[in-house]
Formats: sequence, structure tokens, C-alpha cells
Amino acid sequence: MISIIWKPYSMVMFLVVSFGVVLSISSDNWISIWLGMEINLYAFVPLMLLEMKNQEKEAAVKYFISQSVPSALLLLSFIMYSGEALMVSSILFLGLLMKMGLAPVHFWLPSVMGSVSWGVCWALSTIQKVAPVMIIFYSNSFSPLMTVFCAGVSSIVSGVGGMNQTLMRVLLAYSSIGHMGWVLAGSMVCKMSAWFYFFSYMFIISGLFFFLAKVKLSSGDFIKKIGGSYWLVVLIMFLFFSLGGLPPFLGFYPKMMVLGGLVNDSFYILSVVMIIGSVLNLYYYLKVVFISVLSSPYMSYNLSFFWQKNEQVSNKFYFYCFLYFSSFIGEYMLY
Repeated sequence: MISIIWKPYSMVMFLVVSFGVVLSISSDNWISIWLGMEINLYAFVPLMLLEMKNQEKEAAVKYFISQSVPSALLLLSFIMYSGEALMVSSILFLGLLMKMGLAPVHFWLPSVMGSVSWGVCWALSTIQKVAPVMIIFYSNSFSPLMTVFCAGVSSIVSGVGGMNQTLMRVLLAYSSIGHMGWVLAGSMVCKMSAWFYFFSYMFIISGLFFFLAKVKLSSGDFIKKIGGSYWLVVLIMFLFFSLGGLPPFLGFYPKMMVLGGLVNDSFYILSVVMIIGSVLNLYYYLKVVFISVLSSPYMSYNLSFFWQKNEQVSNKFYFYCFLYFSSFIGEYMLY
């Protein structure tokens, strides 16, 4: 992540990428919005080729092609702006979905993120989604049925697609699809809760990418990479818990805000689908954490030694966990 910013030529490209985003979100006409996205695209491709690996070249070609198609769709929708409203909004919505990597046009995102550096993965998950999210939030011409369908499918695809992944970058790509599905669902009921969810996700995933890049992790066993640094292990575990939406971490509150808005507006089926997808996401987050803990002989020995020597403490721990989650479930049912 640091390499994107501190190399001189990459610093220029990063500034141009940022300029493209700012131009898109601050424009008051469609052509300027499209121009900002194109500037962003052409400046971002060189950032993907910093290390000049073959897999990065392949990812850059895939990214360029997969972003050129939605650019053409956006331009087509702008040209047809005076035509049939439903067709124009459908083409525009499809182009924005491809820009963000949301289902059912998500095919490029896991493949590209699995082949690039951690810094580029961070940019794909955060900066590159700002302009499309802004357009979706403030364009009220999209069909609610399409929005509900894409949000639900993104949540399920994210959960199912990440179940058997062993590469951390691909797993976090599917995670990004699921979280953007929540943002899309939140945009239908409350813009404020959707923005809060989006910025909370950006904050959590930025910290997670920073620490994963620091230990140069490629697969799920991060404890072997970290070694004996307990604070870093605990911090990464907490970030995964927050990404999964476990209370009382940061990721729990925006999920409850969006879910509350969906229930209040009678989107009951979508709420159930989003919860199912979120549970599947939480499963593979916890799988990464638990496998890493249990596969480390040093960590597992210390944990077992602690619980054996402090049986009374462990019983109290289980009891308080039971009370905590029972009160949380009761509060949610009352809500």
C-alpha cells in the first residue's frame, strides 16, 4: 500500500486517480461524470503494473476490459437520456454495477484482486467505488425491483463465493461484493445509513489491508507470518470480527441501521436474504481466524494452558458470553 504513494511516478498517477474521483462526484452533468471516471481508469491501470509481474499484467488487461464495457454503457445511457426512461436507467444501472463489481456482473473483481498487490486491492475496495456509489445514491431513476434483486444476489454470491477460498485477496474481494450489496440496499431506505455503512467499511477494510500488507500475507494463516506479536494478532482478529458485523465492534452498527430501515420499509424478504448472506460471510471470517489460531502450535498451546489453569475463569467467560448474546437476540427481536 505504501508503494503506491511514495514512488514518484506512482504518486502522480495516484493524484490523477484522486482527481478523476473528485471530478466525477462534483460534476453537475453526465459528460463530466463520465470524463472523471475515464481519467480515473486510465490513471489507475499503471498503478496495477508497479511490480511488472506477469499476473499483474493479466489483471491489468482484465480490469481495463471489464471497465471499458461499463464506460461504453454509461456513455450510451447519456446519449439516450431523452429516450425510454426504464431502458436508459437500466443501462446506466448495469454500467454502475460493473464499475463497482456487484453481482450479477461481479466476475472480474475476484480474478483481478487475486492477482495484484495489497495496495491495489485496497484501492479497488475503497477509492474506486466512491464515484459509482455517489451516482447510485443521488440518482432516483433506478427501478426498486432491480436494486432489490442486485442487493440480494450480491449478498448471497458473496457468502457462497467466499466459502472455499484459501487466498486472502480473493476472499476479501467476495467480502467487498457483499458489503457493497448492503450499501446498495441501504441506498433505498436511508442515504445517511448507507453512507455510514460505506465509510465504516472503508475504515475497517483500510486497517485490515494495511496490516495484511505489513505481514505480506497470501493465505489464511496469518499467525505464522506475524510470529509472537500478540497485539497484531488480536488487532487483525478484531478487524475480521468487525468486518463480519459482530457486536460490539464497529461493523455491527451500520448493519443494524440498514436492517432497521429495510424492516421499517417492509423489505422483509430482502432483509432475510441480506442476513443469510451476512451469516455466510461471518462463517468464513471466523474460519480464517480460528484456523489460524488452531494451526499455530505456540498460540494453541498457550490458549489450552490458560483454560486448563483457569477453569473457573473460563466458566465465567462462557456464562457471560451466553448472557451477552441472549440479551442481544432479545433486543433485536424487540426492535
